[in-house]
Amino acid sequence: MFHILLGIATVAVGAVALLAQKKQYLNYQLAGFAATLLSGVVLVAMQPQVMAHLCVSGTMFSIVTIGLYVAGKRAIAASQS
Repeated sequence: MFHILLGIATVAVGAVALLAQKKQYLNYQLAGFAATLLSGVVLVAMQPQVMAHLCVSGTMFSIVTIGLYVAGKRAIAASQS
């Protein structure tokens, strides 16, 4: 459950970073992304049978999170120029 909540919080922080255009939130998002990936690795180590589900969900989570990060970074750069 912690893993899922951490992932949701990471996506939410990414959305806030994009809307608020604050670099500090991007750093929080990166930390949340790393923590979510780490907790996913721990889950797979503890329960290898959930690996297929985690791989699909993890890929989707990664695409959304990286997309939000890139969009936020571009928005911040555009607002500073």
